Amino acid sequence: ICCKSGMDKVTSRKGDSKKKGQKYQNSFKFRHYKGSGKGKAAKSIPLDKLCQRCHDTIKWKIDYEKYKPLTQPSRCKKCAQKNIIKAYRIICDSCAVTEGKKLCTKCGKES
Repeated sequence: ICCKSGMDKVTSRKGDSKKKGQKYQNSFKFRHYKGSGKGKAAKSIPLDKLCQRCHDTIKWKIDYEKYKPLTQPSRCKKCAQKNIIKAYRIICDSCAVTEGKKLCTKCGKES
């Protein structure tokens, strides 16, 4: 009834159906190549106007060579101006400070 060959669908996973974590974890920080300009540029980027959680996330991206800088300015979610020049941000620096509250420029929550 199910298939013409008479066989039911068979899964490729044997035994447990629960997924396991990744096989290899990063055990040490990536060492930037001395001739690379990307590592120097990423380390010189200021990590200001961020909450602690977002600061740690971007710091991890810099340390493990996962940080990708913006090629073009992106649009702010508050004022809709194209003036965000730092990567992984959704609010521009001027909007994060002007409302009297200090907002995180990455997640938008109050820091």
